[in-house]
Amino acid sequence: MRYLILTLFISILIIGCGPAKQKKQEANLEFQVVEVPMVVDNDTIIINELRFYEIANALQTMQLNYDKHGKWNSLIDGRYQSNVPQLIWTNVKLLDQNETFTVSACGTETMKEYFSGVMVLDENSRDCLSDNYPNKDELIEYFSSNMRNLKTDSDFYKEYNSR
Repeated sequence: MRYLILTLFISILIIGCGPAKQKKQEANLEFQVVEVPMVVDNDTIIINELRFYEIANALQTMQLNYDKHGKWNSLIDGRYQSNVPQLIWTNVKLLDQNETFTVSACGTETMKEYFSGVMVLDENSRDCLSDNYPNKDELIEYFSSNMRNLKTDSDFYKEYNSR
């Protein structure tokens, strides 16, 4: 199971971004869910990524998860830039339920793209940002609300820079 999850996230490195869904802007926070194609065992699957724009830096979703859930469980090569790794948290509670999730946070800061994003899988490796996931809106609200209230005085950057 862990191998499958890591394979999914690593596969993103191989494939670029797919078609985007409509952007939303709420209280000066612009975000959108973007479909990202990935190759797993010679099959192409689509996984959704929640991207935040108009941000201070590409590490903000990483900081959010660090502030809420502590240090990441694993670090792998960046999905979009080699110098911006992908941080993964496993078995984290995001909603007021007993269910736990795997969260992958990443971002990019280039002339072409500038965002910080997250992908979320449930305990059964289902894409939690897909249109048919029952708690999709709650998860988007969780992340967008926490991004709006992100602190500037976080220990994240010290931990991140010492990796």
